[in-house]
Amino acid sequence: MPTLAAEPTERSPSATASLSSCQIARLSGVSDDDLLMLVEYGLLCPVEPGIQPFSFDIGSVALLKRAVLVRADLALDSHGFAMAVKALGSLTSER
Repeated sequence: MPTLAAEPTERSPSATASLSSCQIARLSGVSDDDLLMLVEYGLLCPVEPGIQPFSFDIGSVALLKRAVLVRADLALDSHGFAMAVKALGSLTSER
């Protein structure tokens, strides 16, 4: 499950697989700029926020892919896309 900024979690380095921001962008279809925007908005948290380049939980790919589909279906701009990520992340974390 992807980690949203509002979800404080403890992680051990071997507990989850992570991917670089380039890998996440390529696999999900999100631009590097959009990925950085989501981090800046606090909607997507890197595995280790203080360390760059960022790496992300592998579950972020599924969340971002769903948000990309919503963005295309509803012709959302960047801010609408960010709201879609927030909403989908909240739904995912409630399960």
